[in-house]
Order: sequence, then structure tokens, then C-alpha cells
Amino acid sequence: MLLRSITKHVKDQNWFAVALDFFIVVVGILIAFQITNWNERRATAVDEREFLNRLHGDILELQERRTEYDKSRPEILEILNVITEFLYGERDDLSATEALQVQFLPELADFEGLVESSICNHFEWTDALTVPPATLPTATEIVYAGRVNDIASDKVKSALQTFLQQSERAEEYIGALRKNGIRLTITFPDLFEIRSSKWDYDLDGETFSHYRCDYEAMRSNPAFLNAVEVSVRNYSNYTFKGVFPASEKLAELHQAVDEELGLTHNSEAE
Repeated sequence: MLLRSITKHVKDQNWFAVALDFFIVVVGILIAFQITNWNERRATAVDEREFLNRLHGDILELQERRTEYDKSRPEILEILNVITEFLYGERDDLSATEALQVQFLPELADFEGLVESSICNHFEWTDALTVPPATLPTATEIVYAGRVNDIASDKVKSALQTFLQQSERAEEYIGALRKNGIRLTITFPDLFEIRSSKWDYDLDGETFSHYRCDYEAMRSNPAFLNAVEVSVRNYSNYTFKGVFPASEKLAELHQAVDEELGLTHNSEAE
């Protein structure tokens, strides 16, 4: 219809009408283009909010899974430091470790000898450098799809990329620490007694073996003392340079997503 109109105006040499027809065509195209862009932006905004909501749920779940690492690793390290001070003669006894251990796991006090056994068991923890969970399924999905730049919020995008990078570095760092790990109970078998067949305790499905440490022999064994020093330092680096930084970046990502979604949390409830 419009093409026939333009053709007629050209034949009639009605150039004003021709120009008007072209103007109408151009305006129509521009309007259609703007509507298309608006619909695409609206769809993208909806998709992004859905993504952020899913990401927020992943963050909450991951933080809950990492809570045990963030809470227990410094507590274990504190007990290890007290044990080390005792071995080097800087403390007269291990009473401080007993109080810390009961504070850490109150249920242990209900079983005779289990507190003392669990304190000795801390030497095993120096080699237990496990990598904390760090997977956010929604983030993994968007990274593999190459859609990270589709996130409109620069703060969320930056926080997400920083967390993913820190998690990768933490895994590599913990892996390097493991290479320097020393299994003290295996390397110095004459200083430990471990019995699992007759001295098992079952606390909410968790079984504890009985550990006995020959502290006097440990204090007079230079090789063991050096190994303990290296192992405790390794565990300290694991805690403060391996576990904590990723948890801190996860918390920053959580805050950025909360701000973008307009969410607030009750810290006491969490």
C-alpha cells in the first residue's frame, strides 16, 4: 500500500509527498526498533532478577555449608597453639585445652576420658586440610554460558568474579599446603596410641576413636617438636589464608546481591 503510494507520487513528481512517505517509513522502523529494544531490555531485567534470586539462594546454602569450617578451624587452631605451648614448657598443664574442647563440643564431657582423647586427636587435625565447599550452581551456569557480562549491576558482577577467583586460589593454596603436611601419628607412632575397636563413642552418628598421647616423650623429642611447629603453622595458614578469604568474599557477594534485590537479613536469626 505504502509502496504503491510512493510509486504514484514519484510518477506525479510530487516530491513533498514522496519525502513524507519516506519519513513515515523511517519513523515506523525506528518505533518498531525501539519497541523491540524495550521488550528485550524488559526480558533481560526479568531474567537478571530471576538469576539474582537463584544466586541468593545458592549463597545462603553455601554459607551454611561453610559455617562449620569458619567456626571450627580457629577453635581447633587455638587448642593446637595451647598444646604447642605446653610441649615447649610455656604452660604447666593442658587444663586450658580441656576448657576449650568442652566449649567446642560440650557433649564430650558426658563420656569418661573422651575430652582427653579428643585433645590428643588434634594432632591428626594438623594434616586434615580439606577444601571447603565453594560451588554456586547458578554462577557456574552463567559462567559456562558466557553470560557474566549480562549482569547489569557492576557491584554484583565484580563481587561474583572476585569470589570465584578467590575460591580457585584457595583450592590451589590448600593443595600446596597439603604437600607440606605431616601425618604426626604415622610419622611418630611411638608417641601415640590409637584404638578404634574397643573405645568407640557414638555422638549423633559420629564415632570417636580413643587417642592417647605420650606428652612427656613428645616434649623430649626435638624432631617431633619441629614437626609440630611446622604442622601448626601449616594449619594456621590453611585457616587464615585458605579458608577465611573465600568466606569473606562470599559475604561481600551476599551483601551486593542483597542490595540489588533490596533484601535485609536478621543477623541474630542467621
